[in-house]
Amino acid sequence: MEVIPIGPFMVKWQLLSIIITVLIGYVVTNISLKRSATVYRKLLLDDLATTLLCSILIWKCSAILFEFSSIIHEPKLVLFYTGGTNGWVLAGVYAFVMLTMKTRKLGQDWLFYVSPAITWFIASNGTYHLLKLLFQNGGVYAVGNFILAAVMIFVQYRNSKEQREAQSVYQVHNENCLITILGYCLGLFVLSLLKHEPDSLWIGLTLRQLLLMLVICLTLTAKIIGENKGHIH
Repeated sequence: MEVIPIGPFMVKWQLLSIIITVLIGYVVTNISLKRSATVYRKLLLDDLATTLLCSILIWKCSAILFEFSSIIHEPKLVLFYTGGTNGWVLAGVYAFVMLTMKTRKLGQDWLFYVSPAITWFIASNGTYHLLKLLFQNGGVYAVGNFILAAVMIFVQYRNSKEQREAQSVYQVHNENCLITILGYCLGLFVLSLLKHEPDSLWIGLTLRQLLLMLVICLTLTAKIIGENKGHIH
């Protein structure tokens, strides 16, 4: 189903799914931040929303960069093309740089934006695959992604109580965030093995799988360093 009729209008499935997933992600993140009782809730939501909007625009407009030869001959194609995987990577780099700069400016820990951002992403990704399951016959891969997202959100929700009651909120928050990232990326990697993707880059692994492995390694490294320094139990 590429187009969904809404009254007299025909809306592209991709556009509608992005809008719905972003909104659900916002709601879940807002609830999560309220539950954690952080005084930075509005700042976090505003900065993340702005960064996300700019990232989506970069992903969309990066088609000009990656499909330049086609678009230069047929400019109208820019309305239909997206940046694809390369566009998402470019958007991710932008988001990382912007949030890193904001974090340094505020003098906060590097997980300041990462924690709510990963909550937003998990909720949005789970919603996206639920929509695919309902409207596009997403299959086992979509079911797995939705279940994984639901489990991770539930774990975060449960751990937020522990975080509020802990003597060192900073330590528990960091530990929970790193465990969430690690668990979710491991789950995504396992699920990616169920999906046939012919565009392997190295030893049969796709770009997505390589990026997940990189994040897993970085998260494990951060957790080990934190434990050695005594920042994380």
